[in-house]
Amino acid sequence: MMLPRRGTDFERRLRRARRQEWQRQAVEKRRARDAAPPSERRRRLSTPARRVLTLLGVAAGLAIATAATPAALRVVRAGAAWLHDDLLALRTVSVEGASRISATDVAAASGLVGGTSLLDVRPDAVAARLRAQPWIADAYVLRLPPSRVLVAISEKVPRAVAMAGAGGSAWLVDERGEAFAPASPEDVSRLPHLVSTRFPVRPRSRSDVLASAVALERALARDGFASPVAIELPAPGDAQGLAVRLAETPARVLLGSGELDEKLGRLARLLEARLPETAAAGTIDLRFADQAVLRSPAFPEGAPRPAAAPGGAPPRTGRSG
Repeated sequence: MMLPRRGTDFERRLRRARRQEWQRQAVEKRRARDAAPPSERRRRLSTPARRVLTLLGVAAGLAIATAATPAALRVVRAGAAWLHDDLLALRTVSVEGASRISATDVAAASGLVGGTSLLDVRPDAVAARLRAQPWIADAYVLRLPPSRVLVAISEKVPRAVAMAGAGGSAWLVDERGEAFAPASPEDVSRLPHLVSTRFPVRPRSRSDVLASAVALERALARDGFASPVAIELPAPGDAQGLAVRLAETPARVLLGSGELDEKLGRLARLLEARLPETAAAGTIDLRFADQAVLRSPAFPEGAPRPAAAPGGAPPRTGRSG
């Protein structure tokens, strides 16, 4: 199994979870020892003593097995079965990192069954089953003898809500552009909307267009814009690319593709200038270098009204592009 890269937040959480689990087991053992009656405490062996006796038992078992008598082999097999089926039987699944999904659901999705020997638990296979779940981005599984398995997960973070076709269901989209899970009414009310009647949103699959739309939303937040009213997804083959509707202007802002930071800087300067043409525009087209083309709602698409963004090049005249 590929471990997370050293230094990542996920790996640090795993190390912390393992330390906490070991500390918790140590505390439980100490409490059990302290709660035992004095006579029972005297009978309890220290950990080093138990290890010595275990090694002696293994050595004796090997010695008996070497004799290769049927009775000796039966004794060895019985001891191995006890070790496999009883001493190392799974009794507890500890879950770390679950927030949006419950620890009970994570434990159920792991496929782990109580009573299974820890020797039969395959951490790679369990982690792979967990990563196949819609809300789980990554998973790490650790066996903790004698009877516990630790499952640490990181959840996917929804960044926007996309509609799967006209009148379709709403799906949560993460930063990789994956429509990974159905959106709740609360999600629909608080997250930015990615809208289009022509873009095919395919549930449980990734899309570069959706990833670009999520990157646009995060760039708008970074640059101080209000949360977008909606980000419009282009139809396949549409050269206009992404468009956005903002609270700062009633105009539809065409961004196209590429040079996102430069275009948003140009848009910020244009809005700060408070030009009368900007207030009356129905469309702000930023797809062309060093300028913003303003179109009135009453003007056809072929009759642009260009205006230079402050600090940019003079506006072009005539049709752009």
